[in-house]
Amino acid sequence: MPTGLFFNLPSPGHINPTLPVVDALVRKGHRIAYYLTDPFRQLVESVGAEFRSYGESYAYIHPEAHGNPLRLADILAGSTEAILESCLADVQALAPNYVVYDAMCPWGRHVGELLGIPQVSSFSMFSFNGSSVFANLRLDRTTLRQTREGASAFMRYRRTVRRLRRKFGLGPIRFLDAFSSKGQINLIYSSLDFHPYASTLDDSFRFVGPALGKRTEPPFDLSRLPRTRPLVYVSTQTALHDFRYFHPLCAEGLQHTDATVLVSAGLSSNLEEFETIPENFIVERFLPQLQILDHADVFITAGGLSSVVEALYFAVPLIVIPQSIDHEIVGKRVQEVGAGIVLSHERLTAERLRETVDKVLGTQELSLKAARMSDSLRRAGGAESAALEISKLIGESTS
Repeated sequence: MPTGLFFNLPSPGHINPTLPVVDALVRKGHRIAYYLTDPFRQLVESVGAEFRSYGESYAYIHPEAHGNPLRLADILAGSTEAILESCLADVQALAPNYVVYDAMCPWGRHVGELLGIPQVSSFSMFSFNGSSVFANLRLDRTTLRQTREGASAFMRYRRTVRRLRRKFGLGPIRFLDAFSSKGQINLIYSSLDFHPYASTLDDSFRFVGPALGKRTEPPFDLSRLPRTRPLVYVSTQTALHDFRYFHPLCAEGLQHTDATVLVSAGLSSNLEEFETIPENFIVERFLPQLQILDHADVFITAGGLSSVVEALYFAVPLIVIPQSIDHEIVGKRVQEVGAGIVLSHERLTAERLRETVDKVLGTQELSLKAARMSDSLRRAGGAESAALEISKLIGESTS
């Protein structure tokens, strides 16, 4: 029975695509040890994996750090050092046959290198080579400010990298490895048609499409939705909930639309941000996203890749309001393939939001382009395809 390790970040957008893959591997007879933070124990165990806790070794990543690559690299390098120190003996005792890690978990790749086992990287974001990174780089005031603010963090990052190499005998570590730690094979939960610059990636990348599977979450009572109105789904449970202006702006802008607006505000959100909930709104702290997307006509999102490909899987056109660089890249791609519209959160007004929702609801071409992307994502294979790639990598019979 093969034993696999999984390492991930404590973020649903990174975790959710891997759970159906774990489920598929467990059904193949694999033993899976999944390393995460304690709040995700039940979720990990629900797919048959053994939960392993990072304990105190994982450093919390403040949302603001996601917008500054220098600060984020510093935090991830520090977590790498702490996790290797605290978890390596436990990992060695498991005698694993392979390791799967999120591309933003460089410690997973280092574990594979130290143990000499096959390494699989799980990309919950787009992957880029050097030329395409520069094609998406913006040299503007924000970039210059981030560079200035992140200078001291970058110096800490360099010191940590030197310690890592000295302590554990690691090879060269590139700066981009903090966000894009590649493995012998690299799973991308997208399709060739949707991924930007897909032709520039080497053959280690496997476009497996969204890994959906069943999620252990209570269903939403669909009888609460009027059948005669289109459904606008707004998910603010990740990045957008930090922008407190958005909830009242959303209420002001969409209260008079001829649509039902279903808002997933986030478990940590304060519903009092909606001073008055409009008659056509339903606001919940949590909603089962896949169930809702199967009935939605428009999806308003910050632009996390997992949520975007889930929406496109169900052929739902999008309104993307990016909050970080990776969101901007995803939003740009949505607009390029004609499946949605990007709005700047800095220039967003209630009127502009309302006009954009009306435009998406009234433009058949956007729905047709979303349906085209849906077809390409469904053909990619999903979790079963990802599990098959892992089995082939470790030399397991796939017949």
